Amino acid sequence: MISDKAPTNISMPRFTFVFFLSLFSVSFLCNGNLFSADRSPERIVSLAPGITEILYRLDLGDRIAGVTEFSNFPPETRNKPKVGGFANPNVERIIALRPDLVIAIPNVGNRAPVETVERLGVPILIVETRSLEELYQAIDRIGTATGRPDQAGALVKEIQEEISLLVRAVRQKSRPRVLLTFSRDPFIIAGSSSFPGELIRLAGGQVPLFGGKTRYPRIGIEAVLEYAPEVILEPETADMSSGVKKIDLLGSWERWSSIPAVREKQVFGIESDLIFRPGPRTPAALRQLIQILHPEVPAVKENGDRYPD
Repeated sequence: MISDKAPTNISMPRFTFVFFLSLFSVSFLCNGNLFSADRSPERIVSLAPGITEILYRLDLGDRIAGVTEFSNFPPETRNKPKVGGFANPNVERIIALRPDLVIAIPNVGNRAPVETVERLGVPILIVETRSLEELYQAIDRIGTATGRPDQAGALVKEIQEEISLLVRAVRQKSRPRVLLTFSRDPFIIAGSSSFPGELIRLAGGQVPLFGGKTRYPRIGIEAVLEYAPEVILEPETADMSSGVKKIDLLGSWERWSSIPAVREKQVFGIESDLIFRPGPRTPAALRQLIQILHPEVPAVKENGDRYPD
C-alpha cells in the first residue's frame, strides 16, 4: 500500500524526523517584498542548510546573519546565530537579526513563519531544489539576488562538469536494484522522482517505481520483497569521508534474509547531509554512491585530476 499521508508514531533519529517533514513540501509564493537589483543584501538569513552551503561557496559567508539548526557545513557555520529548524523557523529570532534578505526552501512546516516574516517587510527569496535542474536554477537565482551572478554561473558549471565526468565513469556498468530507505516502520523510501533517486540513477543504479510521482512513498514489506533490492542504503549522520560504512544487519535487516542485498551483505550507510542536501557538495554524494554501487570504478577519488572515459 502506498500513501502520501504523513505517518505518525515513527521512531527515527532527529535528523531523519526533520528531513521527513521536508518531504511533504508545499509550494507557496510570497507577495514579493523585492530586494533592489542594484544593491546587494548585507544581512542574509538562510532557512535551509543547502542554501547556507551555496552562500558560502559564493563567498558570502560574512553576510550570513543567521542559519537553521542543522546548518553544519562548512564548519564555521556552527558559529552563526540559529533561527530555529528547517521546518520550524522562529520568526522572532529572524526579525531580531535585522535581515535584508531571507532565503527559504518551501516545506510543510515553514510556510506560515516565512509569510509572517514577509508581512513584516523583509524581502524573501523562495527557491526549490527537488532536482538537479532546480538546484542549478536556485544557485543562479541566489547569485542574482546577492550580486554574485558570475560566481553562481561558475559554480553551476563546476557541479555540472564533475557530475558529467562521474556519470561517464559508470555508463557501461551493470545497474543494480537499489533501495534507499530512512524508515522501516513503515518503510519510507526514496522514489524515482526524488532527488536521491535521481542521484542513484546517475550513479548507475536502478530505483523502484513505487508511488509514481510520489517522491518518498510509504510501502509495505511485500513491495520490498518483490523489488528484491541488490543494494540497500540507509542515511547515517556520521561523516563518511574516511570510507563507506556497512550497516550492522543484526536486529535490522537480518529477518529478511531472502532479500539479495541482505543475503549478500550489501546494506550500507550513506551520509545523510550529502544525499539529502542538494547543494555544492552534490558531486560528493554522487561519488559516495558510485563507491558503493561500483567500487571497482576509480573515478570516485575526490582529489583525482581526471576521471576515466
